[in-house]
Amino acid sequence: MTPWLTGLDTMILHDLYGIRSIAGTYFFIGVSEFATLYTLAAFSACSCLYFLLRKQYAYAVGLASTMALTGLVILYVKSAVALARPDMYYQAYVENGMTFPSGHAAGSMAFYGFLAYVARREFSLDTSRFIILIVILLIGLIGFSRLYLGVHYFSDVAGGYALGALCNVAGIGICRLMNSTRLLANK
Repeated sequence: MTPWLTGLDTMILHDLYGIRSIAGTYFFIGVSEFATLYTLAAFSACSCLYFLLRKQYAYAVGLASTMALTGLVILYVKSAVALARPDMYYQAYVENGMTFPSGHAAGSMAFYGFLAYVARREFSLDTSRFIILIVILLIGLIGFSRLYLGVHYFSDVAGGYALGALCNVAGIGICRLMNSTRLLANK
């Protein structure tokens, strides 16, 4: 990593540690729970089932592809880069494993981002704008929670967001391809 990025990571980690409170810690642990592996797996399974029951197969396959790709890429990049987490001194609770990229940031961007895509396609402009605003706030809070809790560096969260967005683009591409193929078959 470059020295300026390492300096930025350390400065943010140190500054957030300096303002951490017990109430803030509990709040951000709760926020962080919206992007754990088990939470996102359960939400994804329920969402895919919902799409299947409504015969929206492209959404189901697109979401499943997005989440599977995100999980695989996170595992690969974490093992390939193999960066250690911030020192335990900064951590609000002990988090094991490698730090880059943030799985919570990547997973939240992939899952909630895909739901924002579906909302934009399925709801009115005003409703979809409201949903997208909520999604942006949630994704931002999840990333910030990882920094506030001292379990990730800023660069981990930014890298996770980028990875999740790329996987989301791939899943949306699969979804669009399925829809265009279906439209062509119906002609």
